[in-house]
Amino acid sequence: MKRIAAIMLIMFAVAAVAGCAGKKDEEDNNLSIQQIQEQEGKPVKVVIAKSMLLPVTITMSGTVEAPDEVNVTPKVGGEIIAIYKDKGESVRKGEALLQIEKKDYELGYRRAKAAYEQAKNGLEMAITGARSEELVQVKAKKEYDCKNFQRLKDLYDKGVAAKQQLDGAETACIASRKSLEMAVTGARPEQIKVIEAQVEQARAAMDSAKLMLDRTTVVSPVDGVISYKFAVLGQGAGTRDAIFQILKSGPKKVVFTVNEADQNRIKTGDIITFTTDAVENTEFKAKITYVSNHVRKMTREAEVEAVIIDEPVELSPGSFVEGRIMLGTKNEFAVPYKALLDNRYLITVVGETAKQKLCNGTQRVSDFVVITDGCIVPGDMVVIEGQSILEEGDKVSIEATQDY
Repeated sequence: MKRIAAIMLIMFAVAAVAGCAGKKDEEDNNLSIQQIQEQEGKPVKVVIAKSMLLPVTITMSGTVEAPDEVNVTPKVGGEIIAIYKDKGESVRKGEALLQIEKKDYELGYRRAKAAYEQAKNGLEMAITGARSEELVQVKAKKEYDCKNFQRLKDLYDKGVAAKQQLDGAETACIASRKSLEMAVTGARPEQIKVIEAQVEQARAAMDSAKLMLDRTTVVSPVDGVISYKFAVLGQGAGTRDAIFQILKSGPKKVVFTVNEADQNRIKTGDIITFTTDAVENTEFKAKITYVSNHVRKMTREAEVEAVIIDEPVELSPGSFVEGRIMLGTKNEFAVPYKALLDNRYLITVVGETAKQKLCNGTQRVSDFVVITDGCIVPGDMVVIEGQSILEEGDKVSIEATQDY
């Protein structure tokens, strides 16, 4: 028994010694990692800061819009007696959309046409004189009107007829004499000019009546798709309210806003390359068709419209987009954008020591950041990997120097 107890005591002692040794080895390993970083430096990758050719761009944001919508309003009023198209249907320019009751307009046209024909005949008679049968009628009317005037004059002299009756009869007699004179000899030049003007007036009235009649058939003013239909069969249509809304055929457009400082640097015809979060990893192109001369007072921005000319994936109206216009290239002092910490700090390496630089003058251009305030100079070693674990004064170990 004593022998067994002694053996177990020895085993416990060996285990205790081994456990203490293992703990010491682990502590030694932890210390060695810290000591290596202190002695050899924290591993980083760097670039040598330099000037380079960078694209000169104007950035802007905007929204995708559908082609223009057109409201269709009747030019004449009346009851809707037929509807030929419905919401969602395609239409061509000039295609009939609905019919307004046209009986009254047909009657108006016939009256205007008859008045025009009568005026033309009057002009012909004024120029060439009346035909024999017309001359007989004019003579008979003259005889009747003048005899009636003489009869009323006799009655007036006797105090039987009123002065108003006498004046009316005299006017009719004088007009009949002139008509007979014109029928026999033709009208004088100044009379013909008056009659010609009356003919033109009658022609214009006839053309207007025909136009009103034609407008009872309401047609589409554009090619497109009907987006809304407000017309109701049997309902009265006015000349102020839209009865259809048509989405014009054509490419979508993007409405951008551009900074006031860049307004005069762009022009119609420039190409905008843009992206949207709605479609990942895809670039679209649009051509500028309009640049506003007006700057919004609150934002100091101007409006720009561009027609989409390259749409690899269909865009939905209302999508937010970010675009840029290339204006050439320029030599700039820049480093990779990923070197920047918190949008204002760069870490440089001087000897084997990390130095933090505050850069207040920076401008991002694509994947690079242009340095404008002299926080670093060409030839400086700038950390692009590992900078997030560095502090001012840390010792560093450069694993690689990369080019850009």
